[in-house]
Amino acid sequence: METKKLRDALSVKRLTSHTYEKYFESAYANGQAAHGGLIAALFAEAARVHLSEWDVSNPLTLQNLHVEYVRRVAIHRTGVFEVEEIQKGTLTSLLHIRLVQDGQVRALCYARYGPWIKTPAIALDPEIERRRAEPVPRMVIDDEESVQDESWIRCRISHDPYSRVRTHFDYILPRDSRLGSTKVVEWIGPRFAHDCLTNECIPMISDLWPQIPDNFKAERGEPSPYSAVGMVNRMVEVEDKTVGMMLTKEDADTWVNAWYPTMTLELQLHKPLPAEGVRWLFQEARTQQLTSKEMDIELRISDVEGDLVAIGQLSVLVVPKERNGGRAEKI
Repeated sequence: METKKLRDALSVKRLTSHTYEKYFESAYANGQAAHGGLIAALFAEAARVHLSEWDVSNPLTLQNLHVEYVRRVAIHRTGVFEVEEIQKGTLTSLLHIRLVQDGQVRALCYARYGPWIKTPAIALDPEIERRRAEPVPRMVIDDEESVQDESWIRCRISHDPYSRVRTHFDYILPRDSRLGSTKVVEWIGPRFAHDCLTNECIPMISDLWPQIPDNFKAERGEPSPYSAVGMVNRMVEVEDKTVGMMLTKEDADTWVNAWYPTMTLELQLHKPLPAEGVRWLFQEARTQQLTSKEMDIELRISDVEGDLVAIGQLSVLVVPKERNGGRAEKI
């Protein structure tokens, strides 16, 4: 029987009416820290489970998620999500959730939910109209999970000693990805075809794309395998595409010289995904400013119909990789 690996990874255990527990595995980590997108997705899942007990006439859908990361969340340890009901309304309800590990608050979240009501826009900003003129690329995967457009390549990572969370997803990237770009685009989906992306998965993939700072790294003409162009180049050389690329400890030691902890994640959902989920979503991530100490990321997530699913913003620090391990001090 096929298991829903992604659903299991994003599940939480109810302890009381307002607390939920999660053990953080190394399989969904970057180095010794739990992945920021995973933490955000677990906030959404804890909220979903909590709201499932409410007696409401219309199903409640995630509308907005705001996460503040305070301290590194350690792997191989358990965390508790503590839920406080701030507002319970007809059109919108608000939850405040704390993630506590070893007696310390590690992250904070505000999650807003309400019934999904589709309404036409009264007016659109000209910039939004311009962005709409840049259509989402046609879905390039057929029903047999094969890429049908030679300008794209499906990238799979079977082993990564540093960013293990990346191995649970497949990434369809443009073959013409190049160094020096401040934008990455991708189709992203769970590695296993029987898994699907649900609303609670959106926070996770919003923090899961080829690292933009690595688009500016090259050694002897070879790009970083953590960049889009490096992933494409490595995948072209792989003989068994079903297995994918196998990154080594030498790769990690050579290319991972910084850790990019997310400080703030903000997501606004525009179109809820069907209850059964979807196989693929298209994501565009671009930075407005990248320095040696921080970067900001603007996100747009769309479905195969080209409809906007979510927009988001991330504030990310750039710190030495040594900050990733050791004591879980404030980031």
